[in-house]
Amino acid sequence: MIYPVVVMKDKTSDYTVAVPDLPGIITAGDSYEDAIEMAKDAIDGHVECLSEAGEDIPRGSDLQDHVANPDFTGGVWFLVEVDIALRHP
Repeated sequence: MIYPVVVMKDKTSDYTVAVPDLPGIITAGDSYEDAIEMAKDAIDGHVECLSEAGEDIPRGSDLQDHVANPDFTGGVWFLVEVDIALRHP
C-alpha cells in the first residue's frame, strides 16, 4: 500500500510528518530522511494495530487529493510504501 505523507519544517521544529489518509499519525525526525523513516515505522505500527483489532486498513489515496489542502502549504510530499499483505484479511 502506498500512502502520501507530507513533511513540514519551520525554524523552531524538527521535520514533522503527517499521513492524511491515517488521521492521528504525526511523527518527526531530525532530517527529511529520518522523518520519512519515522513515518514508515508509524504507518507500519498503525496498520498492525488496525489488523490485530480486525478493523479495515484505509487505502492510500492519490497524492493529488491532498496537495491543495491549506493545512499542508509549504510541505514536501513523499510516497511511502508499506507491505500490508500479511496483515490484511
